[in-house]
Amino acid sequence: MSQNYKHFCISADCVLIKNNQVLLIKRTIKPFEGNWVLPGGHLEKEETIEEALQREVREETHLNLNDYQLINVYSEIDRDPRERTVSIAFLSQNFEGKLKGSSEGRELKWFSQNNLPNNIGFDHQEIIKDAFNLIN
Repeated sequence: MSQNYKHFCISADCVLIKNNQVLLIKRTIKPFEGNWVLPGGHLEKEETIEEALQREVREETHLNLNDYQLINVYSEIDRDPRERTVSIAFLSQNFEGKLKGSSEGRELKWFSQNNLPNNIGFDHQEIIKDAFNLIN
């Protein structure tokens, strides 16, 4: 049974793929502290989902997206234990900048599709699978 959420959020998540590998961030905050996640986060009041996507990727990885495409919308009721969150997920294979972590995740690592870590937070494993299905 779902929780009685006080807030409803929209988030943008990004699957960054280079050389058939996906970039994951080892999360340093709750929920899913110590788990690997995609770069992403909540939409702010005065921005579009595309602006949120660009901002979150830049804040968490220091990379700039040159282009991206929609993967899908993820709306399972309990996908985020903090609050009711709907994620709009994007795929980018065209980005630039010098990779660097943030306060939310200092460790960043590229993983092959067949060698993903077991501890992936949220529903990000499903999002990653859907992204690879788009390009394969």
